[in-house]
Amino acid sequence: MSLRVALLLIPFCSSFAADEAEPARWDDKTFGIHVAKPERGRFWTVVHTIPFSEGSKLEEGDEIMELDGERVSLSDDLVAMLRSADDTIELKAKRMVGGKRVIDSAKFSRTTEWEKTLGAFDSRKDELNGWEILSVKSLRDVYSGKSHLLPEVLLKNGNVETAMLRFQYRAKDWLFINQVTIRHGDKTFEIKLDRLTGTKREVLDGGIREWFSVSGSEAEEIIRHIADNHEADSLIRLHGNDYYKDIELSRMERIAFVWASQLWTYGQQRKSDLVKN
Repeated sequence: MSLRVALLLIPFCSSFAADEAEPARWDDKTFGIHVAKPERGRFWTVVHTIPFSEGSKLEEGDEIMELDGERVSLSDDLVAMLRSADDTIELKAKRMVGGKRVIDSAKFSRTTEWEKTLGAFDSRKDELNGWEILSVKSLRDVYSGKSHLLPEVLLKNGNVETAMLRFQYRAKDWLFINQVTIRHGDKTFEIKLDRLTGTKREVLDGGIREWFSVSGSEAEEIIRHIADNHEADSLIRLHGNDYYKDIELSRMERIAFVWASQLWTYGQQRKSDLVKN
């Protein structure tokens, strides 16, 4: 499926917003579902959902058939239909499983952008620094057994404090990472050893793992750039003492950067609004 998706009612950056759309505020109300209008086919399709109520029943690639009992075809403006819908909706969608058609219905309720975006993240506590560390739920199982680049957002007292990129290298032998190069689209970021923090190395069954991270303005810039250019060619190189490891961003990993950038944007707006009030 193409990554040319409509992030439903989430015009937080130009990559996803309609030209005439105003930037969304952090408290705009919306549904927790992403949909795509495919280049071919007869139906809008599901890209990703946050499981409000029964929302997790719908899966990536499901074809949306009905909204509140009203037939939805590709020629319909599903975004407009959702904007004018009640605060609770029901979507009916279909998929093919083993050559048979399966139909599921799921209910969604409106919530604020801030609450909805928080719903996409898992949370863990950093008691030493007093931070709440948020990472994207849809990737929590994937990351345990592979090399990866993970965007995270750190909250303090319930407000966005900073952003962080967490790197993991899994292999048979040590790489002893001393530099990271991220080439994404028209930009290249070089992260030197003195900027890498939180280094951790451990021996696992059948191999090793190296952890490290970078935070602050550097992480914020990289997260925003990847999110705003999510379809661009991308390559992450982990440089070691004698070897290097290249990581490519999967489709879902790119969506994780979109979520992290969205949470960061709404968090900053929210802090600004709370200060004004």
